Amino acid sequence: MMRNPRWTWLGLAAMWFGLWLGCGTSATAQTTLVFVHGKSDGVSTDSRTKVINNYWTPDMIRAATRNYTVPYEVVFYDGRKHYWDCAVDVAAQINQFITNGRRNLVFVTHSMGGVVMRFILCNADPSDPYYNYRGANFNRIQTHTRHVLSYAPPNAGSEAADLAGTLSGSWMTAWLVSLLDNNSPSTRALTTAHFRTANANWMRDSLRSKAIFTVAGTGLWNDFCLECVGLATLSGLAGLPGEDDGMVAEYSAHYTKAPGGRWYNTDANHHYNRRNSYRRLGEDIARYGY
Repeated sequence: MMRNPRWTWLGLAAMWFGLWLGCGTSATAQTTLVFVHGKSDGVSTDSRTKVINNYWTPDMIRAATRNYTVPYEVVFYDGRKHYWDCAVDVAAQINQFITNGRRNLVFVTHSMGGVVMRFILCNADPSDPYYNYRGANFNRIQTHTRHVLSYAPPNAGSEAADLAGTLSGSWMTAWLVSLLDNNSPSTRALTTAHFRTANANWMRDSLRSKAIFTVAGTGLWNDFCLECVGLATLSGLAGLPGEDDGMVAEYSAHYTKAPGGRWYNTDANHHYNRRNSYRRLGEDIARYGY
């Protein structure tokens, strides 16, 4: 179903006004956008350049940073690891950004990248279950975080990850492996069963002091690229409930509540809801995200 542009605009504008009211003096500091990618979706993420060019695309970075007038950083890491181990790698890079003078951080995340940032922000205080996990300085990151804009995060897990555990050795595995990477630790940790436990314990909203604003994808056939065919097929095979983007269901993306909560929906699928092409998501970020 197509979104009503008027209501979408109002929702974005209302969110921006709320951020403006809630940021206080921190909003006057120079904002830095920090992009945190997801599992990889078949894209190599072993360098900053590859992540910019192949995962986000330069046009997304350009649009979100208002034609590069806003400082930005791009994280890269091995998305095949468990998300809690990815959080350690990501935290090391973010802390280096802070050491280099970056402040007032607004995170733009996609897919598992949103889960990684949730883990960091839910475990940033001494009373939290995995406080500063494996020596990572989550607390320092929390101090310098303004908020998170989380695109297509599997906050309640993904039925696609549930399906992945049944694909090994089937004729379907080779075709969908670039989407699911079914044998990786990260996929096994993104199941709905895992998140029922995580959300009741170390990922509770009450553990966070920083807002996470979520965006859900609700489209499948954005065009006839191989990724779109795969996502549409995966949506049917996995039995994703309600609206979904081929990988993450709407209910899962919007599972987290205050601080933060639902921002808006886009009909861009999981391949396109990290880019500025099918829908102008980077421009949404630039106009309303900070």
